[in-house]
Amino acid sequence: MDRSKFTGLSLSVSNWWRVGVSSGRGRLGPRQGDKPLKDVWLYPLHRRCRQQLQEEVPAPLTPRSVEQSLAREDWCVGEMGGVDLGDRRRTRRAVNILAARWQNPQASFYGSFSDWTPAQGAYGLIEHEGPEISLASLLSGHQQATQQRMAAEAVVLWAQDTTGLNYSGLRQTTDLGPLGEAKGRGLGLHRLLAVRPDGVPLGVLDAQCWAREPVAATGKGRGRNAKSIDQKESYRWIEAYQQAAAVARRMPQTQLVVMTDRAGDW
Repeated sequence: MDRSKFTGLSLSVSNWWRVGVSSGRGRLGPRQGDKPLKDVWLYPLHRRCRQQLQEEVPAPLTPRSVEQSLAREDWCVGEMGGVDLGDRRRTRRAVNILAARWQNPQASFYGSFSDWTPAQGAYGLIEHEGPEISLASLLSGHQQATQQRMAAEAVVLWAQDTTGLNYSGLRQTTDLGPLGEAKGRGLGLHRLLAVRPDGVPLGVLDAQCWAREPVAATGKGRGRNAKSIDQKESYRWIEAYQQAAAVARRMPQTQLVVMTDRAGDW
């Protein structure tokens, strides 16, 4: 409400709250304000409105130990349970790829398959450009299974870190970004790994993959300090922590410890 024209008395007697005043900058950002100052008024619908709006009942979770998980004959099917790739055939193919890698993890991707036919199907799934297939959709089933294994433990360590995937040798591959001091081309991968205190891995809780934007040839791009936190690569540490905090509500019986190195000092 423009405070130069209105006093807000009618709002005040109607139990509205004046919670602040605008800066007068409008949408001009850091420039000096030249707009009229406006009071910000809110009306509380309920005394506990904020608490009620923020309350969220966590989805039910059935604990399943690592031993129970590995004892399943259809482990790959269970690990990919709930994955929706837009077509049952694609989901089945994703399960087959996981099973092939599970049986022969030391082999190359092509060497994981018995012959060309299943390998061709696997490459077809990887090259599919539909929005149904993404890192998030492929990991969704595994993330749920990881949370079940976590819920069966008394203490779980969450280690998060960033690594560079160097694809400099793939000269025809597009949409890659610079790595390190621009000495290579590839992708950045930030993951949140759940492990037991004895070092037994429980699974990947979160993973984010991106290509860093190339540095402008003029070197006059926006500096790091000119960017907001959500525009910086370091924001991924915060996102992973927020993901961990949301998951923690599903397993109050488990003590969860998030670990980072110096790069996680936001």
